[in-house]
Amino acid sequence: SPTQGTICHILRPDNWACSLEFEPCVIMNELDELITLGMVLSPSQETARVGNRTICLDLRSKCDAGGKLSDLVSCSSQGSTLDLFIAPMVYLPARRLFQFLIQGYNARNPPVNSSMNMWHYMTRNADSENTILDEKPQIPGVSLIGIVLVDSMVPSNTKVSSIENYVTVTLRLTTQCDPRAILRITFPVEYMRGENAAFSGPAIQTGYTFPQQVERRQSLNV
Repeated sequence: SPTQGTICHILRPDNWACSLEFEPCVIMNELDELITLGMVLSPSQETARVGNRTICLDLRSKCDAGGKLSDLVSCSSQGSTLDLFIAPMVYLPARRLFQFLIQGYNARNPPVNSSMNMWHYMTRNADSENTILDEKPQIPGVSLIGIVLVDSMVPSNTKVSSIENYVTVTLRLTTQCDPRAILRITFPVEYMRGENAAFSGPAIQTGYTFPQQVERRQSLNV
């Protein structure tokens, strides 16, 4: 519903490079630079340098591929509003590009015309008033090809002891998709074929609505 909040997750795109900066890393670099210049740090400065280095390395590992990015940037949506929340000690430097993916943010009601297909970007402070620091309205949105509907998922065998079990998935597109197109389906890892499973036929089969020449590929659960 338009008033219901939904928790979402920030995902890394291909060729991810962390564009975030961290306050402990800035402090660490400043103190390291003093040492490079030949200055002797006071005991309190040395303690701060060691402590901030530990925090800095932990934050960088979370931002790098394989780390828990949700500890640095979280998101939620309500209606047509998508909010990104940057964790304390984390910031995005000015004029730096931050690319990300959001899974499951589906547009069930696409804009009725191009004038309604506009984004409004706002950067807000974390204070109680959510003070607007910067905003850019009237940013043209993306054009959606259509929505993929799943009409049914029917297993060929419902017994737990079944080793070979094909599942027929019926998809329906709201808009015709011309070749060459890619249909990518990601399923839970728990449903992957077991190492001892002996299949007599191909792992993937397509129906008559697909073109005659179709390239079928499978890698783990994709």
